[in-house]
Amino acid sequence: MIWGYAGVPHGDLRWWDGDTTLNRLHWCRRNGFQSTDIDIKELADPARKQSVLSATADLHLNAHWYEA
Repeated sequence: MIWGYAGVPHGDLRWWDGDTTLNRLHWCRRNGFQSTDIDIKELADPARKQSVLSATADLHLNAHWYEA
């Protein structure tokens, strides 16, 4: 079984300071989650993709397209 996080919006857990995506990924790793959602747009830019992937070395990512 893989434990994942797909719950509370970022602001509800006070993740709005700085980079909310990287903050959430690090939070998931620290708290033992094994997967989480990611907006596919986060992976479009090669530099951004590298920073996201380095923060998620042991996380499974479920890519989605989010409309803002």
